[in-house]
Amino acid sequence: MRRWLLVVVFCVAALSIQADIIHLASGGKLEAEILEETDDYIFVRMYPNIYAKIDIERVVRIERRPTRWQMYSEKSKKIAPYDAEAHWQLAKWCKKQGLYREYKTEVEITLSLKPNHKEALKAYEELRAEREERIRRAQKRAAKKAVSKKSASHKKVKSASQSKLAQIRKFIDEFFSIPEEDHKKREQVLDKLSRLEPLSRSDVLSFKREIFRKAMRGPKATYKGGRGQLNSKLYPGTYYICVPRIRMRKYPLLIGLHGGGEGVGDGRNALYKWGSAARKGAICVFPTVIKKEATAWNKEREERYVMALIEEMKRTFPIDTNRIYLVGHSMGGYGTWSIGTHYADVFAGLAPCAGGIFVMRGPAGVGLARGTVVNLKN
Repeated sequence: MRRWLLVVVFCVAALSIQADIIHLASGGKLEAEILEETDDYIFVRMYPNIYAKIDIERVVRIERRPTRWQMYSEKSKKIAPYDAEAHWQLAKWCKKQGLYREYKTEVEITLSLKPNHKEALKAYEELRAEREERIRRAQKRAAKKAVSKKSASHKKVKSASQSKLAQIRKFIDEFFSIPEEDHKKREQVLDKLSRLEPLSRSDVLSFKREIFRKAMRGPKATYKGGRGQLNSKLYPGTYYICVPRIRMRKYPLLIGLHGGGEGVGDGRNALYKWGSAARKGAICVFPTVIKKEATAWNKEREERYVMALIEEMKRTFPIDTNRIYLVGHSMGGYGTWSIGTHYADVFAGLAPCAGGIFVMRGPAGVGLARGTVVNLKN
């Protein structure tokens, strides 16, 4: 015969239930409602959702008594119609017996029959307060669970984000480790960066500061008597510079490109035209082309020379990056169109004089591919 052991918890829980009393061979008692009784076992309910199967050999005798629910049913049947006080007394009995659902029902019946019943009103307010407290606790648990899930999700996203940021930081370090002259390798690194997913605004600002610090580690401008030379082996160009005497927190920067052609042209030509801008507080720089030839400012090397010169000025002076201007005359006008549109995000304004647009540089369509005409729309 299969034996069923009783759990001690069941015995303890059942002691408070007014039901059949089962006397056990061990000397203990169990109060429960017998649902099924056979020659081998009895199946009992000790609470609406707690059941147990007891071996009949463990049972000495059974005292039959009605359960609390049976007693409640009998009492409710005896109440006369519309007797509010009787329902209230039954409600108090239900509370004492631990029948809280029935207690609430009887309180509501009492108030439906006698809305101004003071004790029932007080009990109803207590029940409502308890219900609201349970709801608050449930909401608090749900919110805590949601925060926990969100935190776990955020940790995963943060972990993924950290790996992406580490990859970007690696590319940035690689970019600045490459000599400035080796622009092809630098462009390869930039191409890798452009393929990554966009960053959040906060990450962009963080990297912007980091890149700025790394960029500021480069050489600063060295000039004497208003003339200097770019600190670059690849772009050994010279320039004329006018630094204003006015003290400013940030200075606008004016780059002036001279005209000329084969064997002619010098930065002094641009200096004579636009050097007076220094009186208005602008730092004025007038580079001379590295190789004096026709359409020199439209050559890629000269373009990189101008951009490297701007970066050196930014490392040397507190330049307002929102006020960098490019001007040029004749050949310099052509260069202004070309350089200014290729780096439209760098310059606040362009002022080409007596110069036009070259939509091609080198192989047909190269200039167009780099966005000369497209950026003019901006």
